[in-house]
Parts: sequence; C-alpha cells; structure tokens
Amino acid sequence: MKLIISTTLFKEKHIITELNNLRDFFFDGLELRLKEGHFDYDENREIEELKKRARKEKIAIFSLHAPSGIDIASVDEWERVRSVREVEKAIVVANRLGAGYVIVHPGEKKSDVDLQLRMLKRSLDEIVDFSEDWGIFLLIENTLPGKIGDKPKEVKSILNMFEKSSVGCCLDTSHLNLLGSKMSDGIELLSEYIEEIHIGDNHGKRDDHILPYEGKIDWEDFLRGLTGIHFKGALCFELSPVIDYIPVLKRIEEIYKEWQGRLKNA
Repeated sequence: MKLIISTTLFKEKHIITELNNLRDFFFDGLELRLKEGHFDYDENREIEELKKRARKEKIAIFSLHAPSGIDIASVDEWERVRSVREVEKAIVVANRLGAGYVIVHPGEKKSDVDLQLRMLKRSLDEIVDFSEDWGIFLLIENTLPGKIGDKPKEVKSILNMFEKSSVGCCLDTSHLNLLGSKMSDGIELLSEYIEEIHIGDNHGKRDDHILPYEGKIDWEDFLRGLTGIHFKGALCFELSPVIDYIPVLKRIEEIYKEWQGRLKNA
C-alpha cells in the first residue's frame, strides 16, 4: 500500500516553490492537480522545471488529476472533443513526469443520461487507446451525487465497457459518503478495479475535503472494506488547501501509519 498526497493541499501555491517543504515527509508520491498558478501544464518550460526539481528533491509524481472545467460525456460535441483533448494532454504530461496514472471524472450533471453515456463511451474509446500508447493507466473516479458516474454500480458498468488492463477506478470516499453509501459496500463492488482511493472526510452535506475523523465517514467500515479485498493500491489524501499545511502532513502520516499497521495485523 502506498501513501500519496494530492497537491490540492497547497494548490493556491506554485508546485515548484513547495517541493522543498515536502522532501522530509513520509509519503510515496504526489498526485498533481492541473491548475493555472499551481502547475500550468500548457507550458513546456514549467513541465521540464517540475521534472528537474522533483528529481532533485527525490519526490515522485505518482498521478495526475485531469483538469476541472471539462466534461468528456458532454452532449455538446465541441465541448466533448475539447475535454478529450485536455485529458490527452494530461496523459502526455504524466508520461513526461514519470507518473503512472491519470484520474478523470466520467461526466458532469446528469440530463439525458443515455445520450451522455453514449458520448462518454465515444470519448473513452479514444482516451483509453491514447493512454495505452503513452503507457499511462487511466482511472475513472466516482463523482459527486447527480453527476455521471456518481454510483459505484454506474462506475462499474462504465469500466465494464472495456476489456483492457489499462483502465481502473479511483474511489473517492468523500463523494461516496455524500451519496449515502457504506464505504465497505463501494469498495467491495469495485474491488477488482480500484488502484487508488481518494481519502477525504465530510459532514454529509458537501465535499468538505477534511481529514479523516473530522467528519462523519465511518472509517472503521472503510478499514473493514480494505481488509476484505486485501487492498495493495494507493491511498491518496485529497484535502482542501490550507496556509500552513505542515501540521496536516504530520497528521496524514499518523493516520496512514495507524491504518497500515491495522491492515497488516488484520
């Protein structure tokens, strides 16, 4: 099992300026958010600088999260194609940075679901082939309630569209809790696909992105779910940005080591 930190924790700051603060912490890599002012993935110079600095600080870029403001299930063809190109761009950047995964949301607000799912299939047919060509594993993330791919069963049906070993799931605990689902049920249903889990708590009303045990998620049930599938993938703590994130990193390390110990002894 790996510990990954999402750069959402300091996404209001430039990624390059923060690498020096991260090198002494216990984690296996970063999940990079693609956001202007934090990391501008349209700039070749910035990509090369991050690659150079991350190597110097011995920090791995584990995964990239596709940018916000896209919808690969859009019924508007211009918007759908634009969104596909943004995901493909993220895949190329992931390859250049040595990351293994790109996470993408399958769609936005539900309207004409049958049509949206057909558009999603068209988009993923292209994206999956593209990701394979670049050696990147594509992860479909369960979304917030009311969006395409919000239910684990729906995510599984999307994944079942493909017989390829280069497509999997990123399970988001905060999104799952807002749906009212038990953690262990979602984990069990998607067990054969889960490569990464976004860790974040909430109070059941909005996507708070707070530390475990600060909200209402049943983390004991979560750990039972991981134990039940013998989870060996990555736990990625995806938390809201804070000005002083060093204490948060220390708390993440404590939680992860506790969970790691419990899972080993289960």
